[in-house]
Amino acid sequence: MNVLKKFSILCLMSILTMSFSQCGSAQKIQNKSPLVLKDVYYKEWSNPARGTGSGINLYISSNTNKEKILLDSIYFRRMRAKLMHTNDSNYVGRFKTKTNERVEYMMSSDVKEEYGNAVPKKSKPFPFELENNECVVSYIEGNKIKYFKISKVFKRQVKRSSGESIRQ
Repeated sequence: MNVLKKFSILCLMSILTMSFSQCGSAQKIQNKSPLVLKDVYYKEWSNPARGTGSGINLYISSNTNKEKILLDSIYFRRMRAKLMHTNDSNYVGRFKTKTNERVEYMMSSDVKEEYGNAVPKKSKPFPFELENNECVVSYIEGNKIKYFKISKVFKRQVKRSSGESIRQ
């Protein structure tokens, strides 16, 4: 009887420990940016040659103190990209899309002829629920990874005639 009591207490303690450990791992998103954002927009691109690729470049312009806050990654439209520092106040995240990608499959009733076909990749679960014009930026402050959400990301295209950018 004593062994059963000790075993049930041990099981209860382990269940409680596991339930509390899950609460700490949840990602908390701040709705307010810890830095001053000047401009946040994206541009879609596609190479004119068939099958050479396409993507989205998302630009963030801010007044950030690089010694206190380091922008790390960006999450947009169920994709993740590392943010690259382009100059003093600008960052860019580059996402590759499959719109203009060449994929050739050998379709045959004979299984041996389909040997070289790539196995379809399963997508990983996306950590955030976002609208089409929203993104989440991860940044490092001290030794902690934090997240903030940007709600209005604009699409920008270049006008062919005057070269000015417009927002949609």
